[in-house]
Amino acid sequence: MSPRNIAVIFFLVFLLSNIASAEDEVVIIEKIVIRGNSKTDTSIIKQHISIKEMEPLNEEKIEFSRLKLLSTGFFSDVFANVERGSKKGFVLLVFTVKERGTLFVDELHLGLSSVNSYWGGLSVTDSNLLGMGYRLSAGVVYGEHFLTSRLRFINPAVLSSRHRLGFELLYNDVSERTIDEKNGNSIELLQYRRLSGTLIHGLKLDDYIYGYIYYSFEGMDAKFINKPEENPLNIREGRSYLSSLSIGISRDTRNDIFMPNKGLFTSIYYEIANAVMFSDYEYARLNIEVEYFLPALSDHSFKIRLFGGSIQGDAPFFKKYFVGDYFYFVYGKTTLPRIWGVNTSDVVKYKSVAMMGELSYAIPAFKVKDIVYKSFFYFTVAASHTAAIEEFRREETVKPAEEIITLVSFDLGFKADTEYGILKFSMAYLLDIFIDKF
Repeated sequence: MSPRNIAVIFFLVFLLSNIASAEDEVVIIEKIVIRGNSKTDTSIIKQHISIKEMEPLNEEKIEFSRLKLLSTGFFSDVFANVERGSKKGFVLLVFTVKERGTLFVDELHLGLSSVNSYWGGLSVTDSNLLGMGYRLSAGVVYGEHFLTSRLRFINPAVLSSRHRLGFELLYNDVSERTIDEKNGNSIELLQYRRLSGTLIHGLKLDDYIYGYIYYSFEGMDAKFINKPEENPLNIREGRSYLSSLSIGISRDTRNDIFMPNKGLFTSIYYEIANAVMFSDYEYARLNIEVEYFLPALSDHSFKIRLFGGSIQGDAPFFKKYFVGDYFYFVYGKTTLPRIWGVNTSDVVKYKSVAMMGELSYAIPAFKVKDIVYKSFFYFTVAASHTAAIEEFRREETVKPAEEIITLVSFDLGFKADTEYGILKFSMAYLLDIFIDKF
């Protein structure tokens, strides 16, 4: 045998031995163990773990699973480590969780405006009902000229599958009002009641992507007191019905739900209503939203948000884009955001097109053991644009009250994730209330 052939044989033996040793170094997860949970069912926790038993140990999948468990809101902290298995090459993957309270106030509404001298209410949520991951939320807000209430339920994993089911009930009893520019008095434009029921079906397509289907049926009873001519509120007088079907898809790669500094959230939502579904209103609506998060100085977070939406057809006014939902504080302008579809301000501008670009910077604040889990200060600047479809077509019939609204707005505030719920302090909201009232 020639020296050249001997060298080739030695090389092949060396190569095969390295491949074999590399294969021997693969560590297999023999079992996934959950510790520290006294309330949450172990099977519910395992549904949020991407890596499975008898798979090779993978550090990225383990970290992704840990973040997913934190994002459920069931735990204040999650740790992952490995322990020796029953035989060589096998390990136990152990997730140790620290449970937190899951019954909390997720919305608190207090305020006043030029047409509502007071309002107050809250929404209470249990995000882990019975320890089975069910989410139940109920809330009510009462004001001088309105009452709104909402009930939601979600089962995020029906029979431990990729499917989620839920429903929402919404009730509004509202007196829509504005201010008479001549004498400054409050004018009642419309009285209406609205009862809405929505069925929700979601499907987990992979670790990052969810698809949704919604079906809504609403009954309304409306009476005009002073029907506005320049900016009409599109709703049929008397009793009418709305039946709509919506589909949506979202992709979420954020590394944290409360204050992410890495990842992307995208969402596309399409809604249609027509006579085939026994609806008195026929329209189509498309919303697209993108949020991109970047790490900044130290552990700060920088967010870029883009939103665009359009409605075509005969949509009722409360389904349109209300200007107050897309602006923060603007000097000389006072438009408060709606509460569960209810307008609390004297501005009655509902548009069929909305666009928004937003930049936000968040700075971590402080923690208080077992009370404040996370908190941060934030500053936001946004450029927003709302209009009617006719304004883009430049039709001569467009009235001055329907002119395109483009504004740059600002907000400065504080947000905290606490044992008792998410607390948010918004300077823009307080300034809008103060200026609108006084």
